[in-house]
Amino acid sequence: QFYSFDPIRRKLYSQEQRHNWKNFTDLPANSDLIQVAIEGIRKGIYTCQKLFANHRWNCPTPNLNNPSALLFGDIMLKGFPETAFIYAMLSASVAQTVAEACSFKLSHCPCNNKGRISQTNWIWQGCDDNVQFGRRFARKMFDPDSPDWNKKTLMNLHNTGAGRRVAVKSMNVKCVCQGTSGSCTTKICHRKVASIDEIGKILKEKYENAVKVAKEDSEVNLLADSQKRKSTNKNQQYRKALIIAKKHIFIQTEKQYPYAKDLVYLEDVPKNFY
Repeated sequence: QFYSFDPIRRKLYSQEQRHNWKNFTDLPANSDLIQVAIEGIRKGIYTCQKLFANHRWNCPTPNLNNPSALLFGDIMLKGFPETAFIYAMLSASVAQTVAEACSFKLSHCPCNNKGRISQTNWIWQGCDDNVQFGRRFARKMFDPDSPDWNKKTLMNLHNTGAGRRVAVKSMNVKCVCQGTSGSCTTKICHRKVASIDEIGKILKEKYENAVKVAKEDSEVNLLADSQKRKSTNKNQQYRKALIIAKKHIFIQTEKQYPYAKDLVYLEDVPKNFY
């Protein structure tokens, strides 16, 4: 194992983290699903360190054994492109790992074969990766229920969402041919999320093309503004608040807003930071 589970479990299972989990708060610390989430974090760290192995910043984890400290150190408090990548990578990795695990019918983690469309010479078999459950689980894990609507929080929310988006978009049909003498008269198929290495490469490319955003001069009460809209659904209020906040805070020099698929950052890395 690249890392033992225990330090990451302690970090993830802190009171500060658990209050965000809503429907998952009844899960015991040693449940299969929690173990899968921890494995997702571990895979995300390992993938980050592989992708940045030859960079000045190589995704170090100085605080792995300190559950009260930030996993990657002070960089998680910054607005750097590397910060954007960390949040996107870990969010995507948990979504991907949980989605894969759901295909093995874990407790608390349903199989999902909805939306299967029959094709000529295709046979659907087994359980598809439940990427939507993985996406929701990762969102509960990384995104606070009632965030402070400041530019740093919005940056993190945007990037965790962008990471999960890559995982969801990576779902594809995988088939195995069956037939005599090497023919492919029948295909046995299921839907599978991409590997964490593939997802990491996509996010690395997004990191290299990350969009720098700036805060407008005008200040607004973003959360209050969103709550004026007639909606009793908390999720709808949350989404509307996030959209409004981005429109007031995320602006490029061309006065255009970044796409949901983009990674965004607020500040360039000082030369003496690493």
